[in-house]
Amino acid sequence: MERNQRGGSLIDRVRQQTERRALEQAKRVPWKPLAEAADEYTDWQVFTLWLRAVVEAAGSIPAMVAQEMQSRTPRLLGSIRPDIEAAAKNGDGPGARIWQDVSRWVEMHVFMGAKRAGWLDAVRYYSSMSLRCMKAWSHWEDIDRRCRAAPPQHFPDYVQWQCEVAAVARLSNPDSVAQQVLDSVRGYLRRNGVSFSTDSRT
Repeated sequence: MERNQRGGSLIDRVRQQTERRALEQAKRVPWKPLAEAADEYTDWQVFTLWLRAVVEAAGSIPAMVAQEMQSRTPRLLGSIRPDIEAAAKNGDGPGARIWQDVSRWVEMHVFMGAKRAGWLDAVRYYSSMSLRCMKAWSHWEDIDRRCRAAPPQHFPDYVQWQCEVAAVARLSNPDSVAQQVLDSVRGYLRRNGVSFSTDSRT
């Protein structure tokens, strides 16, 4: 119990430090570019989590993954494929490997301006606070758990994955304020006849 309390307070301190750093960095950039960058960062989070889920479950790089990567991250797959295949062969988590490699590439090529200007942590933070990012992570956790129990016969393409993320109704932490907000948003959309599956920005 004491160890858990210490661990919990350490996590709280790290979270508070991360938040303070992000808020300080946010002062260096106008709100609109920061919001747009955070939205774009979330788009990439949704994509890289799809890569992670499919590659981990397949234990390889399916053709649809290679095709999507070629259109979004030209020439990257050729340079990282040997390491991903080695991870799959050794049972070292090829999904985690491709997620890390693509995430690193994204920060170096798409968000280099924010990185150089000193506000990339703010982008990460505001992305992580968005409902869409929370839904993506919750969906990935659910899919990963199910795939470990029973490997699927078919894998969702990226369009299907985005629809599944948009339709998430339960976050990983059902007691969180974010879940209350999600419930309120879904209630509002339901009352106004809006389809959850097409509401990809929620």
